[in-house]
Amino acid sequence: MEQTQYLVVGSSHAALEAISAIRMHDATGTLTVVTRDAHLPYSPTVLPYVVSGKSAPERVFLR
Repeated sequence: MEQTQYLVVGSSHAALEAISAIRMHDATGTLTVVTRDAHLPYSPTVLPYVVSGKSAPERVFLR
């Protein structure tokens, strides 16, 4: 059975910040991210700008 030191559930902005914080303190620890999302993490606050044409769709992804 495979083991991991860090388990992050979800791929929200908070989850990505948690991953960044973990990596700042432990660059080599094993980390697993579990999400039901089939797409890359994105910022929902950018969506109105995409719909209005003020921002490109590829700019919604967080990382």
